[in-house]
Amino acid sequence: MKNVLVPYSGGLDSTYLIWKNLKEGNKVTVIYLEIENNYTKVELEKIHRTEIIKRFRNEFSYSQLEEKSYNYKIRVDYHSVGYSLIQVPIWILGMFLTLEPCYDEVQMGYVMNDDAISYLDEIRNLYEAHKIFVTDINQLEKFPKLTFPIIKMKKEEMIHALPKQYLELVYSCENPRIKSDNSSAIVEYSYCGNCVPCERYKRIGYAEEVFSPNYDRKYDKGKDEFSKVYNPHDSKDLMCLTPLEKPYIFPDSSTLHYPGEQLSLCFEESEIEGKIEEEKAEIDHGSLPSFNVVKG
Repeated sequence: MKNVLVPYSGGLDSTYLIWKNLKEGNKVTVIYLEIENNYTKVELEKIHRTEIIKRFRNEFSYSQLEEKSYNYKIRVDYHSVGYSLIQVPIWILGMFLTLEPCYDEVQMGYVMNDDAISYLDEIRNLYEAHKIFVTDINQLEKFPKLTFPIIKMKKEEMIHALPKQYLELVYSCENPRIKSDNSSAIVEYSYCGNCVPCERYKRIGYAEEVFSPNYDRKYDKGKDEFSKVYNPHDSKDLMCLTPLEKPYIFPDSSTLHYPGEQLSLCFEESEIEGKIEEEKAEIDHGSLPSFNVVKG
């Protein structure tokens, strides 16, 4: 039996990696690093992740799966887009701060065709470089190795292998549509269908109910229950703008919108192009915060 540490986002790859370890009888400790660049995604990610961990513990044992009680909150904004794989050094730092002599391995859930596959040696070097900052001799002697156990697997294989009770809660969408406010007892949302993860799963063509934007999803906080209803979305007449930075009041509106909040503006199709150009012009002149413009 191994004692492994796994950074856990709630996505398909890391969920599968944890399930694989638990099936093999290993003890797993998961950590989560909250990257403060997308409030909406982060909140939904935490909801899904917490429920998956609960289900893991119901099937296996509480003692076999440990969750670190502390999160590292790291702010990453649009100024960071010039960096390749910006999440990698953040995850490495978080794992280093969490390390204890009891771990046999630190495992990362990269799979075939991930962008990071070309950088595995560099990622190992970055991880090993942290050794120079270890002052505890015992911890230095037992410094766990970094491994990538599922790099030869494809996402399609994991989708087929992962039991439905976990697969249905895997989270990946970067720009979810939120239809309820934070005070609501029921969180209503749907996936955008246009971000990189959503497009990837559309190409794979599996698990329509899991990854499709054509489902309205609900999470009841009081009952701790998830549900979904099929409701195809028309992507022709809806424009979703997601704020990246400061709260902002849109023209002709008294509503204050906060960082990461999903903001949907509905226009007639003939008005969309002109509206985009107006907003881009104001952004260029610094009067508006930067937005991601996503059809859907």
